[in-house]
Amino acid sequence: MLRRDKALLVDVREPEEWHEGHFANAMLVPYKSQLASGNIPRELKDTQKKIYLHCKAGGRAALSAEILIEAGCDAVPFDEGFAELAEFEFDDVV
Repeated sequence: MLRRDKALLVDVREPEEWHEGHFANAMLVPYKSQLASGNIPRELKDTQKKIYLHCKAGGRAALSAEILIEAGCDAVPFDEGFAELAEFEFDDVV
């Protein structure tokens, strides 16, 4: 779905984690410094696409999904963390 532009990949880690490595087509929307305070980017609120969320270990992705679902988004958290997803060659890591 991501490759066909039918979904968004959102990384909810913090910027310092993002800079250590991230998926090339992911969007950074940190849970702690952004989503937890209710600051949901317009790109997420206005999309009709499914939103896949990931973090380091799965916890922040689950919390972020709850916030986005409550806001009316179609959000799905990955249980796997960044390192596990990168092993699946899920996407290009930069």
